[in-house]
Amino acid sequence: MKQELKQQLKDKYKIFSDINEVNISVGDGWYDVIDGGSQLIQEYLDKRPNMVVKVGQIKEKFGEMRFYVDGHVDEYINEIINTMEDASSSVCEKCGNICKEKIRTAGWVKTMCAPCYKEHTQEKVKWFQEIAKKKIDVIK
Repeated sequence: MKQELKQQLKDKYKIFSDINEVNISVGDGWYDVIDGGSQLIQEYLDKRPNMVVKVGQIKEKFGEMRFYVDGHVDEYINEIINTMEDASSSVCEKCGNICKEKIRTAGWVKTMCAPCYKEHTQEKVKWFQEIAKKKIDVIK
């Protein structure tokens, strides 16, 4: 996720106050899912000042988002997190469009719409070609 989007989360929600220590390693496309769920969690916590919850990590696993928090997590917060994670499986992790496809590539599972997958594949091919060219140049 782009740094500016991470900063927006920190500016909007206290649960991201330690954003410099939070590992967010998901695509920008899941920003709205994270933003919406974080808003619900923050509103709930604002009414319960004795509850402290901080985001610890947000990552992708098997084509779905995983949202880890530290602190007191009750049933309500857990349900919000589960809903966010479930929703991520229908949202392109790159652009945020609705998509139902899970793409398996080289052992990885991605949730991407067809246009983003095509772009992703082209980026990987370019990367591979650059690496191969460097290795060939070294051999010569």
